[in-house]
Amino acid sequence: MFRQETTGKVCVMGRKTQESFPGGLPLKNRINIVLTRNENYKVKDAIIVHSIEELMEELKKVSGRRCILHRRRHYL
Repeated sequence: MFRQETTGKVCVMGRKTQESFPGGLPLKNRINIVLTRNENYKVKDAIIVHSIEELMEELKKVSGRRCILHRRRHYL
């Protein structure tokens, strides 16, 4: 169910949620945006932002439905 609901969408999450995925890798077939205060944090195939303002600027650049992911639930 989760895979079908989020595939092809923009998925916004925090660093801990990102790291909870298998291998700490971004979800496939989605645009992954990770919000973290860690200025040195990097993960391949994900957009890393460090503030809500930076997140909002990145969201302006991408189209499509957005999902907010949390380790325990997701919001479509």
